[in-house]
Amino acid sequence: MPPVFRSRIFLGGCLVLAVALCYLPAMSAGFVWDDDLLVTENPLVKGADSLPYIWASSAATDYTPLTTTAFWLQWRLWADNPVGYHFVNILLFALSALLLWRVIELLAIPGAWLGALLFAVHPVNVASVAWIAELKNALSLPLYLAAVACWLRFLDSRKIAPWLLALAATALALLSKGSTVILPLVLLLCLWWKQRRVRGCDLLWLLPFFLLAALGALATIHFQSRLVEAAPAPMPERIARAGHAIWFYLGKDVWPFALCAVYPKWRLDGNFLPLILAAGLAVALWFAQKRLTRGPFFAWAYFIVALPPVLGLVNMSFLDQAYVADWWQQLALPAACALVAAGLTLWPGRTIAERSIAAVFLVLFLCGRTFTDASAYQSMESLCIRTLKYNPDSWTAHDNLGNVYNLDGDLALAAHEYEIALRLKPSDPATHSNLGTVYARLDRLDDAIAQYRAALALAPDSAKYWFNLGNAFRAKRSNAAALDAFTHAVDNNARWISPRYAMGSVLLDLGRPADAGLQAATIMHLDPSSITGHYLMARAAAASSRFDIAVAEAEAALEIAQQSGDAKTILQMQEALAACKSRMQPLSPPP
Repeated sequence: MPPVFRSRIFLGGCLVLAVALCYLPAMSAGFVWDDDLLVTENPLVKGADSLPYIWASSAATDYTPLTTTAFWLQWRLWADNPVGYHFVNILLFALSALLLWRVIELLAIPGAWLGALLFAVHPVNVASVAWIAELKNALSLPLYLAAVACWLRFLDSRKIAPWLLALAATALALLSKGSTVILPLVLLLCLWWKQRRVRGCDLLWLLPFFLLAALGALATIHFQSRLVEAAPAPMPERIARAGHAIWFYLGKDVWPFALCAVYPKWRLDGNFLPLILAAGLAVALWFAQKRLTRGPFFAWAYFIVALPPVLGLVNMSFLDQAYVADWWQQLALPAACALVAAGLTLWPGRTIAERSIAAVFLVLFLCGRTFTDASAYQSMESLCIRTLKYNPDSWTAHDNLGNVYNLDGDLALAAHEYEIALRLKPSDPATHSNLGTVYARLDRLDDAIAQYRAALALAPDSAKYWFNLGNAFRAKRSNAAALDAFTHAVDNNARWISPRYAMGSVLLDLGRPADAGLQAATIMHLDPSSITGHYLMARAAAASSRFDIAVAEAEAALEIAQQSGDAKTILQMQEALAACKSRMQPLSPPP
């Protein structure tokens, strides 16, 4: 083989190229699932002054400030264009493949490059790479691997610089994703692998890592506890599920078919056999080290050590949907890939050509699976349909598919999907609200009001659901009930402009222009550049026959509209200004 094909630059380039080719479909994919919650509709991401709140408040759904900051920076670069976000995820994953290659080399495990390649093209990683919201996986993984690589360099050199770098990378990984709390245990396992023993002085070097991990674990548990709706399952049941999850993840590593975003739940009824088998295999491999070498035990021990944060032992919000997820096992997958690569490299009784052919077929198989699975993330509809193919009882997939049909204007199909979702999970307030919105668009206002009330019974402090209820009452011309609902919406979110405008409109209908003017003044205080505030003030002033003020406010609204360049809004404000100059109240719809 020519030397150029053995050079590190060429081999590294091949890893990057493999990642790029496998995830080519993701580059044309859109926003899916909860990308709106974490990115496109996240006020922390969109707010120009959000950084202090990202790092020093509990405003986020989870304490991953480095990940949220990365989204904040990307929003300023590509806003709601998904291409940039996908490019960053793919680039970070390619960096992870390169770092894993280096880690396996530092561990002196044969077939390091092949192990990294198998990891790079394995379809289990698709959810972590092709899903924009999983930036926390894509960002935390290279930091996690960098921490391991620096720790291994420290063990070889005993110099303080790589130790400090390992500690810094650990802190950054924890700030990216909570499941990296297992890093100290991984470093301890690497210490045993390198030195064949663990001395007391070595544990002192690991102490700061354990302290950082403890802080990260406390933060994650605190934030997750606010999101969990249901009470945790009894601990024996959670332990039984954890044992089953270990084998589930290993099965997906070996046979990566039927991968989906939300897996069906299973019932174990206290079956501890999977956990006993996992522990028994660890014991057997420990005592078989002299005959089999230490590699199989090290791989199995690492695989198990990397999973506890995501085995459901600690209650997490996603457990309401599934007990396992592909993106949860990303930190464990390198063990399987490294073990297979070492086995292929050292395959006794086989020539280099035979081993190479086997490796090529395996890599091509994984590439094909990854390319196909990445294509499922093209759109919300394609991802939901794929999920429902393998899990027809996924209420969240039905709900998301209903959102797709709702946006497309196919209201009958949207209502059908929402109704299925509610049969599967009647306690989800968002689905009740979504169904109410569809019923309102179908002019089934009484049914819509019933769904909004059901949502509020489950989430009485939701400004959104109160706002929706107010709009339904307003469509029925029940102004008193609408005003009460809008008041509740404002009480629960005083900075939200839309219910204030709606409240002002109802007050005008009730003949209370002065009160409507107060709402307009509040809107302009909250956002001085708001067209809505000036427009409502113009309407309130015209209703009080103060047409000089009405004209001034309509002119201000028109000027702001012209700066935005929105032709429809400009036309509305021109009509409003003409009405005010004609000493009439503008009645055009809100901007």
